[in-house]
Amino acid sequence: HLSELHERYGVPKLISDWLVLQAGHLVRCQQSLKFALLILVISFVSQGCISLAYYVIGQYLGIPIAFSDYLVIVPAIMLAQALPISMAGLGVREAASVWIFVAAGASQQHAIFISLMMLLVLWIVSAPGGIIALFFRWKKMTLS
Repeated sequence: HLSELHERYGVPKLISDWLVLQAGHLVRCQQSLKFALLILVISFVSQGCISLAYYVIGQYLGIPIAFSDYLVIVPAIMLAQALPISMAGLGVREAASVWIFVAAGASQQHAIFISLMMLLVLWIVSAPGGIIALFFRWKKMTLS
């Protein structure tokens, strides 16, 4: 069982708890087509919003790439950044962005700039959630 990972194999508790949670989501997806479709819709909307943000920055920079191309480019970049070869995908995302955007018709400078601008946007958008999570974790630790 996944619940034995921590005690039996020494897997850190945080990781074993996360794996148990993810396994529960997979079981729920198997049991409920409605839940699986909801997750799929949320994933598509999320990728669409990120692609739209890239598109808006690209239009501001004058990059001649259609929105439909961004719908293919951005998920490929996100997939590359998810590879476990750097911290938070830093460097990998930028390299993938330059390679893909240049292949799609953007200049190397624009490709680097759009990648760094999106990194800044992602940090700004994520900051409030990170602050809230740290606050609640600190509050939980002080109450224990």
